[in-house]
Amino acid sequence: MRKGNNDMTDSVNTILAPDAEILVVDDNELNLKVACGLLSLSKIKAKTALSGKEAIEMVRQNKFDLVFMDQKMPDMNGDEVTAQIRKLGAEYESLPIVALTASVLNGAKGMFLSKGFDDFISKPVDLYELYEILIRWLPPEKISGESAEEKVDPGGPACFIKGISAIGEIDIHAGLRYVSGKEDMYRENVEFFCEGLLAKCYAMAVHLNGGETGRFLIEVHSMKTSLATIGATGLSEAAAWLETAASNGNVEHCASKFPAFYKRLAALHKSISDVFRECG
Repeated sequence: MRKGNNDMTDSVNTILAPDAEILVVDDNELNLKVACGLLSLSKIKAKTALSGKEAIEMVRQNKFDLVFMDQKMPDMNGDEVTAQIRKLGAEYESLPIVALTASVLNGAKGMFLSKGFDDFISKPVDLYELYEILIRWLPPEKISGESAEEKVDPGGPACFIKGISAIGEIDIHAGLRYVSGKEDMYRENVEFFCEGLLAKCYAMAVHLNGGETGRFLIEVHSMKTSLATIGATGLSEAAAWLETAASNGNVEHCASKFPAFYKRLAALHKSISDVFRECG
């Protein structure tokens, strides 16, 4: 595995890397949207893959500078996909692969390195942690820095911001923090989340009621990250408890707690939908 770059200092506040070739792998479309949106601030047009199989094929067909790999996916997890990529040959043994993870534990770095990753970044992705990863792993010649801090636009549609701020389940400041205060990007993320929410709720219910604990685990793990991305921190924590129970095989706990969780998600969907209906 390749060593990271040490040429650029922590004083760099924003970076540009328009020629960088980056692949983002995640089975959650909102996660892909968020990651690509943040990368676009550095003028990077990232390619995406929704599965491990698709990711391996794309790595074969393209010469990437960096791959962001979701650790937990339904068919092949990130560890397995990374191992398959490493087996493609010497060129791929040195390809920087960064784990995307929603669970950062003590000793995580050593664990990820032992599984073939070069580094890791937590989800939801923080913009400045992302910059650090780009500086560390992209070819130095593909990066240019800007010392001036980009101004955060405090504006945006006042109706939307006011409406979302009034929803008790959402901490809008937490959601905006993940997009560096960019309200247009945050609005797009909330809208995308809301459009797919009921379908994901139904999928979780079907998997749980059908005894498909593994599939339920994948869905609730994905929901945990999506909720955190829009600032629904309390619901994200509730999803984390369900994820832990499912991973421990405690189906009875999941069955007892899921109806209330589902009800809160349905109410959140209605509240967000009302805001978009009122604000256009």
